[in-house]
Amino acid sequence: MLNNKEEIVEFIYIEMMDAFRTGQTNVGFWKQLQAPLFQCNIELKKNFGLRHNLTRAVLEKLFQNYCLLNYSSQHFKTQAFNYKDRPYWQYCMINMKTKTDKLDFLKNKVFMYNNKIWDKFYPPNFSCCPGYVRALDMKELNSLGLTVYEIDEFEHPFSNWAFNPGKTDINQFIKKMIKKSIRLKKES
Repeated sequence: MLNNKEEIVEFIYIEMMDAFRTGQTNVGFWKQLQAPLFQCNIELKKNFGLRHNLTRAVLEKLFQNYCLLNYSSQHFKTQAFNYKDRPYWQYCMINMKTKTDKLDFLKNKVFMYNNKIWDKFYPPNFSCCPGYVRALDMKELNSLGLTVYEIDEFEHPFSNWAFNPGKTDINQFIKKMIKKSIRLKKES
């Protein structure tokens, strides 16, 4: 069955894609994986004296990030398609407990759709990021009293998230994230 890290990563990734396509929740995703991962721990213990660390919390966070990246990738592509009508993109943040002050410098700032900043800072910018981009037209920009910023280079506080999901192979990123989350430990 699942005897090494690569097999576990591939199994979780395929299950994650299936859960996303069928509209499952975090709970549904977890329930779908419980039995196979329990069996995996039995096999790892029997064959190698190991166990994995994949708890419900770890898997739910991975699934949330998978959903967020897929949504964001499609959102970027839709906004890019409509850039002629809505060329001003505003970086917004939902008020959540996961908010970080490290991205406050972007909050509510407006940049042109083709500004280089979107190559690194199109949300999500960290795990479970509450950021999103709102596309505006000239009328909305003026009525909100917003200014378009020209600056296109900021240092990203979370370097492993410094990419645009709409321009990146998010599947490879997700697999790396899953692999990084899995730790095989000696059974004690």
